[in-house]
Amino acid sequence: MSLSFIIKKNIEKMNYDLRDNRKYWKTSAGNIIFLAYLNKLLPLYCKGKILDAGAGHLLYKNILTKYSNDYESMDFNQTHHALTYIADIQNMNIIKSNRYDFVFSRNVLEHVINPSKGISEIARVLKNGGHAIITVPHLGYLHNEPYDYWRFTKYSLEKIAKEKNLEVVSIIEIGGFMSFCGYIFQTIFLGLTYKIIIANKICFWINFIIQKIIVFFDKFFGFKKFLPLNYIIIVKKN
Repeated sequence: MSLSFIIKKNIEKMNYDLRDNRKYWKTSAGNIIFLAYLNKLLPLYCKGKILDAGAGHLLYKNILTKYSNDYESMDFNQTHHALTYIADIQNMNIIKSNRYDFVFSRNVLEHVINPSKGISEIARVLKNGGHAIITVPHLGYLHNEPYDYWRFTKYSLEKIAKEKNLEVVSIIEIGGFMSFCGYIFQTIFLGLTYKIIIANKICFWINFIIQKIIVFFDKFFGFKKFLPLNYIIIVKKN
């Protein structure tokens, strides 16, 4: 069993264990920055009937339901007992067209064979005038193997969205190269220590302090315009 395999498995276990815990958002600079953006964006767009597309372990349910109690979730496997639908984001025929006022999908499209079909399906289930917030990685190590197929640029996102007749409201870079370094550091550091009793708690808070410092430096030296960690694209169905 390789060291990289152990690290990835430990990180998967950590993310699962923290799925209903605010500590998840403290694990990396990218998460800290992303949560700050969510707190600005969700009050503007998250309303009415909402779909969490690629919901996994319902990590985002508590955040999304601050703005709407009419929440439904979907993933391709029974990743959580409370999922509303089991479906592939590329083929959500189980869900009626024009059903949702808002769709949220974080870091799902890199894991499907045809991300264009995924965005097409998001467009189909959105009501006219509805919005979607979709996030994808630009930088990242191999994860959820072997289902890790794509990395995106803002130009590919804009092109696919326009092909699906979606209005691009905004594309936002989340974190830069410094955040990527923090992401790699926390993966190795926490991945090596997560199953060590007591040490994992100490290492968690050491990592958090380091990630907060990285957030500060990322504002000045992150180069997020040409080396973003992730993208958020906000689209509207007209």
